[in-house]
Formats: sequence, structure tokens, C-alpha cells
Amino acid sequence: MAQTSAKLRFAAAVITLAGGASMPLAAAAQDSDATASYPERTIHLYVPYPAGGAMDFVGRLLARNLADTTGQAVVVENRPGAGTAIGANALAEAKPDGYTLMLAPNATLTITSQLYEKAPFDPSRLDPLAVVGTNQMVLSASGQSGIADLDQLLEQARKDPESVSYGSFGNGNITHLLGALLSDAADAPMLHVPFQGAAPAMNSLLGGNITATFDTITNAQPQIDAGKITGLAVTGTERSPLLPNVPAFKELGYPELASYTWVGVVAPVGLEAERKARIQTLIGEVLADPNFREQMNARGFDVPELDVEGLDDLVKNERETYRGVIESAGIRLD
Repeated sequence: MAQTSAKLRFAAAVITLAGGASMPLAAAAQDSDATASYPERTIHLYVPYPAGGAMDFVGRLLARNLADTTGQAVVVENRPGAGTAIGANALAEAKPDGYTLMLAPNATLTITSQLYEKAPFDPSRLDPLAVVGTNQMVLSASGQSGIADLDQLLEQARKDPESVSYGSFGNGNITHLLGALLSDAADAPMLHVPFQGAAPAMNSLLGGNITATFDTITNAQPQIDAGKITGLAVTGTERSPLLPNVPAFKELGYPELASYTWVGVVAPVGLEAERKARIQTLIGEVLADPNFREQMNARGFDVPELDVEGLDDLVKNERETYRGVIESAGIRLD
């Protein structure tokens, strides 16, 4: 089973109610009872993407398992658009009672708002609860390029930057930022070519119209296995079992690229501490279920253990990393 970023250790935290002595005992008992009985009605889980994609799959799988765990319905509501801003803004306006949650990629919390002078939503209004899946990316070269490894790609870029292009899923997308990060770390300028999603970027790579592109391992693996493109490096801290012959950037001397994309569950800011802990415990039960893990693995996602104590630091550190990339490359979407 594939490894997770810095072993994203997710173990249930014990949360103590501070200042309990000043709270009337009856009120404290009522709050505790309400938390223990949560959920008592339907939970709504926003997915800020259209139905049918990878994020929708994760959201619906999580919803089914949470429903089985809690005995209450968990309804998925697709709220796509504006780089997850539509879903994020809707969640921020929801009552912070644990009955409205959202599935969010790491970009929602750490990248998207930094790409605009006037951000389309405020990530500080979202409270991250747990990471439910991580995914590696792979940099692949066109089979028509003659490039066999990462060194060849970077050496060609240093000699003639205009001759080396890398595709992305769009301006400001994680695939764009990874390319900018690699160019900076290796001092190897490459021409960025944005596409409207993964499929057109891969088609262009297969056609030899671009030199390389980042993609998810699950998307790229069939083409790599068929010999149509060449896997150069994966972004995880270790090689992926799905591509055991493709080295990790870290082992090639580029630890800056040792990162994972991930998807988590967020709530509106203001969720009461004990209720938050209860939700995290329920999510932890889902993550520990072998069937859930197997289905996630089949779609290219690794499932971490629950570590609520490390999540805030993960978001903060990743946000700082990408802030530097965005500023250095001058990436803006407005």
C-alpha cells in the first residue's frame, strides 16, 4: 500500500473543554449529551465539483460509509464552479453545527485564494477536520521527445528553455505550480502550456505537442505501462507501488517536490470543540475500515490514519510553500 506524505499520521485527539468550572453543570451535561448523540438528523456533504469525477467518487464513498457508521443519512450536494469557491462560500455561510460539511482538496485551503488579488473566498472561514485521502503526481515525458529520465529533461531545458514545454490542467492549478517549483529548484526554465483539464493535457502529451506534464498516477499509469509516455519522477516521498520503476523526486535530489495532493473534510468556522472531536472520531472510524481503504486505493488514493493535531500545521506549511512559488513565478488569475 502506498505511503503518505511525511506519514500523515492521523490519530484521534482527546479534546478537553477549557474553562469547564465556570459552566453550569446542567448546561455542560446537556452539551455533552447533544454531542454524544450526534448526528440526530441528515448531514449534508458539499462536493465542490461536478458529479462523476474523482472528487465526486470520494465524496459519495465517504458519505455512504459515514451513513453506515452513524445510522443517519449523509446527502452529497454537488456545488461546482469557480475553483471550488461556490462550494466554499456556501459552506462558510452554513450554521457551524456539524450538519453541513464539505469535501475539499488541499488547493481550497492552501492555494486558490492566493492566486487572486481579491480572493473569491476566505479560507480562514473553513475549519479543516481531517484528511481522508492523499495522491501522488507523476511527471511524464512524451514518447516522441526521446527523453528517458528527469536529468535529460532538465538538461535540455537549461540549454534551450523554449524547446521544453510542460502542460498543466490550467493556470494556477497544482500541476502548474509543481512545474514552476521544479523549474526554480533545478534552475531549468520550461515553457508553461495551460489546458482546460487533465484530458486535453494528456492528449497533447500523447500527440507530442508538449514535452512533459504532471498528472495523477492513476491517469498516467496506463499510458506509461503501454510505453506511450515515459514516467520521469513521482512527487511522493517514496516510489509508488503503482509505478515501482519510476523514481521519486526526493531520491533524485529534489526534496522540494516531495509532496502529495490531498482531499479533506472541512466545516464552517465556529464548530463547538466537542462536536468537532465527535465528527473527527466518526471520520476516523471510516478511515480505518478496510473496505473504504480498498476502494480508495483502487482509485489511486492512499488513506492516512487520523491525526487531527498535525492538520493545522500541514495546512499552514503547505500554504507558505505555495505562497513562495506563486510569488516567485508571478502567477495570478485576475
